Amino acid sequence: MVAEPVQASLSFLRAAYSQASGYVSELFPAPDPNVSAPKTLPPTRPLERFFSWTEQHKRAIWAAAGVGLGVGIGAGAFFYSQTRAPPKRRVPKLANGARRDVVLVVGSPTEPLTRLVALDFEKRGFIVYLTILDDKDARYVNQSTLADDVNYLNLHDSPTDAVLRDFKRWLATPVVPFANAAPHRLRLRAVVFAPHMFFPLGPAESVSPASWARVQRLLAVHFELFSAGLADIVRSHSSRVVAVVPTVVSTLCMPYHAPEAVFQAALKSFYATLAHELGPHGVPVTQVRLGNLNVSRGTPSAAVVDAEVRSWPEEMRDAYGAHFRRAQARAAVGSGRASRSLRDLHHLLFDLVFARSPPRVVYFGTGARAYEWLVCLFPWAASMAL
Repeated sequence: MVAEPVQASLSFLRAAYSQASGYVSELFPAPDPNVSAPKTLPPTRPLERFFSWTEQHKRAIWAAAGVGLGVGIGAGAFFYSQTRAPPKRRVPKLANGARRDVVLVVGSPTEPLTRLVALDFEKRGFIVYLTILDDKDARYVNQSTLADDVNYLNLHDSPTDAVLRDFKRWLATPVVPFANAAPHRLRLRAVVFAPHMFFPLGPAESVSPASWARVQRLLAVHFELFSAGLADIVRSHSSRVVAVVPTVVSTLCMPYHAPEAVFQAALKSFYATLAHELGPHGVPVTQVRLGNLNVSRGTPSAAVVDAEVRSWPEEMRDAYGAHFRRAQARAAVGSGRASRSLRDLHHLLFDLVFARSPPRVVYFGTGARAYEWLVCLFPWAASMAL
């Protein structure tokens, strides 16, 4: 009796399921297995092709980007460290440790800047030769310890051409630096003309004939060296010429500095001409035009100015005294401006000695380039800059 109702329920459920299955089959017919699915056509536009390619090669693209980023960061860090690290300005030596490169510094050893330039070259590994120009230089060399570090060419006691012949012969003679060492010849790297910084001060008509004669002798040193064969020595060693010439006084034609202005203007013209003549022969000639350097106070004190004025004749004091004091006071105010350090000058000279293509003119120091541009564009502005 119990099995009949259960059997009736099962029959009803089977009939309901069959009816529902038929209804779903009518709404969603099954796909025909004999009909293939439509194929996806490849993209036809360039942008679509690009996105499709990147989607297919996603992993390779990310890997290449990671490698490129790593290489870029490493290269950037390397070049940054190289540019930030100061270069080692040292002269290369021979395999046995001996020095070979020679620098001839033309200038007076009594000039502080000349001594500093010569000693800096010696400390960086050069064999340094310094000139003796007069009796004052000879006395200074005999009494100082500078002779222990540098060698000398005495242009005062002997003719210039004879001194240069001996210098050329010495450069060509093999040198044995120490016992059992292989001999080698020396090489002249550069001839550096150091600046002259001390000149008489005052009106041009108060400058004595002896002071003008001294200016002429200083200029003659530059001229006679090249006339006596220095250019031939430089050419034979594939060397170069570097002339350090202060330029502010001659550019502005500063009053009461006539000897210094004449000296600077003559040297600038001489070395500019020499650069055009020796350049085609493979001899670079570079002018280092100096502005203000941080060496010492470059203007006389009020007491020195007053003493200078009192030494003039009465009519000259009446004519120039007041204007001379005002001009020196303005120069004292201008000397307090920012200036370049002497270390930077040493670095510049070393770099010019080893430069592959050194320029003909290099400006160094505050005002060196600005004053030249100012006077070139506005000649009347020279008096206003004083």
